[in-house]
Amino acid sequence: MSKIMKKIISFLCFIFVLCAATKAAAPELVDFKDLQGFDRQYYRYVPESYNAATPSGLIVCLHAFGRTGEDFFTQYGFQALADSMNIIVLAPNALPEQDAAVIKTMTDNVPQFPLNALWGCGLKMTVTVFDVPYNGTILTSWDIVNATFNAGVNDYAFINSIIGATKTSYNISTDNVFIIGLSMGGYMAYQYSLFYSNTLAGMISVNGTMGNLIQRKYFREKLPVCDFHSVDDEVVPYAGSYDIKVHYKVAVGDTVILKATVAMGNPKKDVISLWVGKNGDRTTPDSLVFDSIANKTTAVKLTYPNLTTGDDYVHYKMTGGTHAYSYSTANGDCLDLNTEFLNFITKHSTLIPTGIKSTKNIDLQIFQNTAKDFIQIMGIRAIQSATIIGMDGREIISFKGLANTVDISSLKPGLYFVKILADGKTTVKKFIKK
Repeated sequence: MSKIMKKIISFLCFIFVLCAATKAAAPELVDFKDLQGFDRQYYRYVPESYNAATPSGLIVCLHAFGRTGEDFFTQYGFQALADSMNIIVLAPNALPEQDAAVIKTMTDNVPQFPLNALWGCGLKMTVTVFDVPYNGTILTSWDIVNATFNAGVNDYAFINSIIGATKTSYNISTDNVFIIGLSMGGYMAYQYSLFYSNTLAGMISVNGTMGNLIQRKYFREKLPVCDFHSVDDEVVPYAGSYDIKVHYKVAVGDTVILKATVAMGNPKKDVISLWVGKNGDRTTPDSLVFDSIANKTTAVKLTYPNLTTGDDYVHYKMTGGTHAYSYSTANGDCLDLNTEFLNFITKHSTLIPTGIKSTKNIDLQIFQNTAKDFIQIMGIRAIQSATIIGMDGREIISFKGLANTVDISSLKPGLYFVKILADGKTTVKKFIKK
């Protein structure tokens, strides 16, 4: 009856290029029977650096609407991230729509909308038209689409099961398990985190939000969250809904154009408020502006800190990019998503990039590991040498003959490592330069 604007359909073909595809080992496709009896599949990639004697990290990657977990390897090159950080990657596939009524609604009204892969994440899509001519009268409003996708599929239990199976087969550090979701996968990452935050070290959502019917009854442990969303997103609206115009057939060969509202989830401000409250974070955020000269993209990093537990909610409010736009400094953009992902994972884990050799021969701590000018090393009297190392493993600055203070004032803001030599022994610690 009605054809929804192309921007709804673009939700189906979201391809977010996180990094260039690389020639790397192919992931293994694993068959799995979930607790509901569904035959499921997920992709598993074990890094070349994996050693059963050394605990590895784990990241669960949730694909976008209509896509598959394989995208994280063929399109997004997650093998490189896995190899660089000694992280096992799981990328499960969502099921086709299981509800016959939803299939009929979508087929009748939006036949272009494939239903081959949808997460049971509480995503309810409504398309409401206004002032509709009907039998000689005018209907004030009418929902021509009112569909909750895979409402009967317990995907958060499925995801938890494959995490458990992986922990059984591999040496996984419980402090280094993360989940990341793109678009509809972002909805699913939020849904999973509300039930199983106690299994995670952190969660990342890219251009996703929380569904209107997300299940919220379990608020378990606090959880660091990193959320990316563009205010110009034309598919998953930053405000939760957007207005369009639809063609409505009133007679044979006769149509009228009506106003309509498409609702796709909770407004981002409500998502932020929910998680800041859940974590007990400070409600006034710290703000860091990313500007771009070569492009028109900008971003503001809003960090709602928890100074007690470190369970911050970090929101990147981006402008100038559409739903499927990939932010990369190589393209002249204001930030690089890969770098921000890596910063978040490294900050909230005990993982150190494989290119940075580390030993734990010294029992020391960094006092105030988020600092602007100096970091103070506690637990030793004097430092023989200290080397600042970037996320890429490159040595930036070296010092010798220090007391217990390291000058970081010349560094750009970001996440770094410091390799410390004292009493003939070395160790590596993380710190953040404001």
